[in-house]
Amino acid sequence: MASFVIRGMRKRSTTEGHYNNKNLDDSRKPTQGWGCRHGSWPDAIDLAAKAPEIGAPVAPVFYCLPPSALPIASIRASLPRVPPSVTTRSIALKARLAYLLIRLLGLLPLPLNHLLGGTIGLLASFVPSKMRRDTRVNLALCFPELSERERRRMLRRIFIETGKTATEAAYAWTRSPEQLDRVVVEIRGADLLYDELAKGRGLILAAPHLGAWELLGLYWAARLPMHNMYRPPRKREFEPLLTRVRERSGAELVPATAAGVRRLYRALAQGHVVGILPDQEPSAGQGVFAPFFGRPALTMTLLSKLAHRADTPVVFGFAERLPWGRGYRIHMLPAPAGIADPDPIKAATALNAGVERCARMALLQYQWTYRRFRRHPVEGNPYSGQPL
Repeated sequence: MASFVIRGMRKRSTTEGHYNNKNLDDSRKPTQGWGCRHGSWPDAIDLAAKAPEIGAPVAPVFYCLPPSALPIASIRASLPRVPPSVTTRSIALKARLAYLLIRLLGLLPLPLNHLLGGTIGLLASFVPSKMRRDTRVNLALCFPELSERERRRMLRRIFIETGKTATEAAYAWTRSPEQLDRVVVEIRGADLLYDELAKGRGLILAAPHLGAWELLGLYWAARLPMHNMYRPPRKREFEPLLTRVRERSGAELVPATAAGVRRLYRALAQGHVVGILPDQEPSAGQGVFAPFFGRPALTMTLLSKLAHRADTPVVFGFAERLPWGRGYRIHMLPAPAGIADPDPIKAATALNAGVERCARMALLQYQWTYRRFRRHPVEGNPYSGQPL
């Protein structure tokens, strides 16, 4: 049968505190199933459920019956559970702490912000981690002509820039549009963007994970009607926070869903700007393989389909981070020919060529920590089994 022992209580009767076959004479032992004359599982379950109210822990001990005979569902249903309000409060606390950290980092002047981020990144480059492994593998795949020593030096410098990317996001999310204007010291190719937009067919802004991509979106959203496609974070409790800081300058965030894509088509028809991160790996079955830094990479087809079906121009853009916290230089570049080709492989090849062109202009500021090649049509996952 089973024994429920409630520690700290006197065992005055079996219905009060102790169910145990060994303490029952033959007349009181259960005759069948899990019931008995002197007590039953429901009695024990009720007692177990009430135990926390009187401050007594419950220790269940099962024996004599096969597992199939135990009323596990009844036990689970009756045991005390964490109230939903407690879970909600813990999630809200995490979001508040994250927002507090963002506010504190945002208070730092940009040179000090970059100094802190760069220092954190440099230290992280010496610590074994998945991020360091992924970066090392990416560099080996994309730059086989470099020696091992040269790639190690490049990895450290990439981690420094990655640390700056993390801390400067707080700066971009908390500063006013006027303050962000002051740190953008130069814009190259702005006429290209405005000329294409003046044609009245809308515009797709392809912004790779390069430099200060958070600042780039906020900068243009303060000047143009923007709709930025995004992928919800894995930790959904942070989604309201990210939505709040990314929409603060006027952009509308559109989820990467079927309904979201329809909203993007409507925005382009109205002559608005649609922002897309073109170097995110799509879900299985939603992309094609195309060369990227000489390696086949699973590439999205959504951007090219939008451009083709809406007859919309595409412009690439990124915000280059200047050294010593001196600010940013925004680059706007024309898309390679063929990016709206109806052939998905030709379009994806042009898309990756545009991303690669941008990345080579600020090579150390690209997001080399991302597992861009984890799906390979022949070789499989190159990151799997690699040392940290």
